[in-house]
Amino acid sequence: MVVLPAGIAVALLITGLVASRWLKRSADNGSNPVTSTFAAYRLDHPDRRFVLPVELTEVSGLTDLPENRVACVQDEDGAIFIFHLSEGRIERRIPFGDPGDYEGLTAHSGIFHVLRSDGVLFEVRDDGRTVSEHPLDLPTRDNEGLAFDARRNRLLVAPKSRPGKGKEFRATRVVFAVDPATRIRSAEPVMEIDLNDVAAFADAHGIDVPQKKGKKAKKQKRRTLLRFLPSSLSVNPVTDEVFILSAIDRVLLSFDQDGRVTGYAALSPRLFPQPEGITFTASGDMLIASEAAGREPVLLLFKRQSDAM
Repeated sequence: MVVLPAGIAVALLITGLVASRWLKRSADNGSNPVTSTFAAYRLDHPDRRFVLPVELTEVSGLTDLPENRVACVQDEDGAIFIFHLSEGRIERRIPFGDPGDYEGLTAHSGIFHVLRSDGVLFEVRDDGRTVSEHPLDLPTRDNEGLAFDARRNRLLVAPKSRPGKGKEFRATRVVFAVDPATRIRSAEPVMEIDLNDVAAFADAHGIDVPQKKGKKAKKQKRRTLLRFLPSSLSVNPVTDEVFILSAIDRVLLSFDQDGRVTGYAALSPRLFPQPEGITFTASGDMLIASEAAGREPVLLLFKRQSDAM
């Protein structure tokens, strides 16, 4: 039997305990940092950067389209802008309504869905001739995130606000589903996100999340300063995870379909002045649009790195 010097033995013991606790916390959070979907994207190195025209200074919603195009809305103009990625220009403008606070955008089967912050859903045909409005009767305000979940044939809506009043809702964020055929929303959220779980995930992976120490020194309670107010969401077609942006925190989170955290990324203020829109191409490439925020509006493309997983 080999007898190790006392100092080395203690060091190995401590290392083993730390690794064991770290692995346990990772397992408890249903995550694996090696296979995390964020490993497939070089978030500090976009593959392409587009400066958006002045009409999209306050770009909000974003969705992918066929033939190397995306569509955008901005939060003051009742119009959809078709942006050609190869040519780097607005190809077409589809007016659909009066000026308003338009925030979310998605598309499927030749129909654009636009979400106004008060929870009214607009349906716009590609030719712009048919427009219908549908109040979703959401129990929340500042509704900004809108995405189409193709595998389940449903729209997803992510409000900025809490689902209720009181301290018990302080750390809760929700996602509702809407049937695109009937425009009826789910009675209950299809995803419920606990910010304490987000903080625990970040802690388990060595990610710094700002925290505030409680007033009572004896308890030394801490709560996260992460506000996580969803500004946009999209379903990754390769992994089936739901990616949600929070512009105010400048963070990007990913979740499985049950609302468990699978990824956390703090976004660079240099690259993302104010990230307001996210979408994916069919192959899993990711695009994020940022408002100008005193600079210039940009659209960043991140190609999926298939060898990173």
